[in-house]
Formats: sequence, structure tokens, C-alpha cells
Amino acid sequence: MSSRRPTTGFTLIELLVVIAIIAILAAILFPVFARARESARRSSCLSNIKQTNTANLMYVQDYDESLPTFTRDYSTSPATTNDFALLLQPYIKNTQIFYCPDRNQTGCYANASLKCMGIGYNWGPLQFDGGGLVGAQVTTGSIAMSTGISLAAIVSPADTFAFGDSMDTPFYTITANSIISYWTGSSNSALVHSGMFNMAYTDGHAKSMNWHVGKSGTIGVFAAPRNGSDQSRWCADPNATVTYSGGSLPCGQVIPTIVNAGVTWYSD
Repeated sequence: MSSRRPTTGFTLIELLVVIAIIAILAAILFPVFARARESARRSSCLSNIKQTNTANLMYVQDYDESLPTFTRDYSTSPATTNDFALLLQPYIKNTQIFYCPDRNQTGCYANASLKCMGIGYNWGPLQFDGGGLVGAQVTTGSIAMSTGISLAAIVSPADTFAFGDSMDTPFYTITANSIISYWTGSSNSALVHSGMFNMAYTDGHAKSMNWHVGKSGTIGVFAAPRNGSDQSRWCADPNATVTYSGGSLPCGQVIPTIVNAGVTWYSD
């Protein structure tokens, strides 16, 4: 009399059920992993921006409490830029601090293979018009200069931007119309850190802030904080007059006025 050994293993139905469960778990977990990875990148950039800001405060103490002055010499080809990355280098000694893992563009330098920086400086609400930590740009001959203001000229250091995530080049600013000048996306979710820009303030603290992109008839495509109360954070003195293409206004009213005039906001 023969005896049969019991069969072992999964049936086809059981295998299909297991595969289906794995697929469902993967669909749930992969977005979670992606968000965790992005959160880590944002935290890394926040640390870099805060350290850059600390170096800037050290620079100020060595230069009679005057913020950096930036120049660009157009007599050379390509033009020679004397920007914050060069001026703060002695206080940092590590150029990698100026880069962001979420900005992968190249072509910002004479050597087109070099990666573009991911940090910008506060030149005011709009490029070259003043109101921020440098005055309006003045060109003499081939030299364009934006002179740094004094710490004493900042009305509320805890409410004034110093540095932030930026897609700008070659000046690397966080002005509303330049902060996304190299950005090629079509929705807010395509922004660096999905629009959660890291911003450092002139008192030394730093935090993440939700931004979005809009298109204005006055300045074209620009980016601004979603919270309207944050749209004057560029201004060392919100009541100081800034002259731009739309006229002359107190600095703190420039971006709110542009927004109130009518903006087509990008989708999320």
C-alpha cells in the first residue's frame, strides 16, 4: 500500500493575491519614501542657507556692520562677478554649502559643465531696483555696482530676508522676478522643494515658507510667498521708496500692489 506525501507550495490564486498585496503596499509606500527623501533634501538646504547667513553676519562684523557690496565687470568675457559666494568664502571654506540637491542645472559659468548654485541673496523685491540688502544698481563705465546697506538701516531684522532657495543666475538673488529665472516648470509642485522655499533672515534665524508662481502684466513670471503678510519681507525698510517699471512705491507695497493688479497663478 503506497502513501502520498502532502503537496507543499502556493497555489496560483495565492501567488496572485500576494503579488496584488505587494503592489498595493508599494503604491502606498513609494510616495511616502519620496516625500521623506524630499524632506531630507529640504532640511539639508535649510542648514546650508542658515550657515551661509551666519557667514554673512561674520562678514558684517569685519566690515563696520556694512553688508556685502556686489560688482560685475563687463569689460571681461564672460563678465567677472564679485558676488556673495566669493566674498563669504573665507568664512565658510567649503563651496558645496552654496549648492542644493534639488537644483541640477548646469551652464551658469564659463565652464558649462559646472552645477549652478542654489542659494540667492536679498536684492529687494525686484532685480536691480533696491529696497533689500543692497541699493539700486549703479553702472559706471563697465562696472555695475550694488552697494550693501548698513545693519542699522534694517528696520526689523527678524522680518527681513537675507538668503533663500533660488533658481537665479548669474547674480543668484531671491527677488520676486529672478528667483525662478532658470525654472522651466509649469506648476507649483515642480518648484524646488515643491514650493517650500527655505528662507534665512537678517537676525540669523531660518525657516521653510510656502511660495507659488504667478504671471503679472507688470513684471511677467515671478514667485512670491503665498502668505500675503510675507510679501514685504524683502524690504530693509518697508516705507523706503522703490522705483520700478510700474512707478514709485514704498518698498513694502511693491509686490502686494503687483499681486492686487491681477495675477494668473500657476496650478499646484
